[in-house]
Amino acid sequence: MTIVSTRRAPPSERNGRSLTRHAWIPLLAAVVVLAAGAGSATPSAPASAANATSRLCGLRRQAAKTRHIIWIIFENHSTDQIIGPPGSVAATKMPYLNTIARSCGLAANYHAITHPSLPNYIALTSGSTHGLRGDCRACSVDGGSIFSRLHHARRSWRSYEENMPKPCGQRDTTLYAKRHNPAAYYSALRPACRRYDIRLGRPTRGPLHRALARGRLANFVLIIPNLCHDMHSCAPQSADAWLQRWLPRLTGSAAYRRGHTVIFLLTEEGGHHGRRGERCRLSAEPSCIVPLIVVGASTRPGTVSRRDFSHYSLLRTTQELLAAGRLLGHAGDTSTRSLASTFNLRP
Repeated sequence: MTIVSTRRAPPSERNGRSLTRHAWIPLLAAVVVLAAGAGSATPSAPASAANATSRLCGLRRQAAKTRHIIWIIFENHSTDQIIGPPGSVAATKMPYLNTIARSCGLAANYHAITHPSLPNYIALTSGSTHGLRGDCRACSVDGGSIFSRLHHARRSWRSYEENMPKPCGQRDTTLYAKRHNPAAYYSALRPACRRYDIRLGRPTRGPLHRALARGRLANFVLIIPNLCHDMHSCAPQSADAWLQRWLPRLTGSAAYRRGHTVIFLLTEEGGHHGRRGERCRLSAEPSCIVPLIVVGASTRPGTVSRRDFSHYSLLRTTQELLAAGRLLGHAGDTSTRSLASTFNLRP
């Protein structure tokens, strides 16, 4: 069990008040230790879920070279709404996700950038909101992105959107929202977007399934569930069931078992009715704190970090691990921490 202490306490702790949403972290650590010693599943998830995730992380003591990074992004839930100690209301909403969090790594003080969705997706992929304060469908973004940086560095990328009607979809449907598809907004990316921003398919067939089966996973993979499976329009239980179908496909690949693939699970913004345009990067307000779970063969099981991280940290980490060129926007700020050393990852 590894707990990484913070070097800079959140604002409310610096003022002498405890943050109740983090009060479960010491309990979570104790549960991991006890569960490891007893060799039994924790009560927050069925035994089958616990067994399925028991050997996802800690397979390798030394980190191998990272060749593939996968982001899976869910919607509109803060950390305290879906992550918690066994038996808590939060944990019962997503038992599989909570089992993964206990079995792998959790950034418990990870910040979204703002509200609503689109500015967060653009910040995640470019290092800036580019002045966006709301969701829009007809707008576009000029400038670089993780996608263009990867192209120039001769690295491959794919964006897999569940239920998108056609590649680089520009129109919303019942289950697909363009605002959750950042690749579709970069004006300089349009030709590549039509080629590499594609439908997800199913765990047993479709584009991502074929890439995994043939050992042709791109260096950077963005996976966006549909509006039900991402918790936007359906209950967290739907997202949990979706993840339980998909994650074993990803972690069962040879590239993952050899330590060359790292998977990041997160929500793009918090719940609790956050305010439009709110500055969330260092805010302790509950709608600004979102979960980030790190799944990697070299990630030490039970790692819980309370250091200040944000979407810009994830972008920085991804660029550094994949050697994807000059850091984008705020990913290059001296105050933006990389996640790599905390979760035992290396380029």
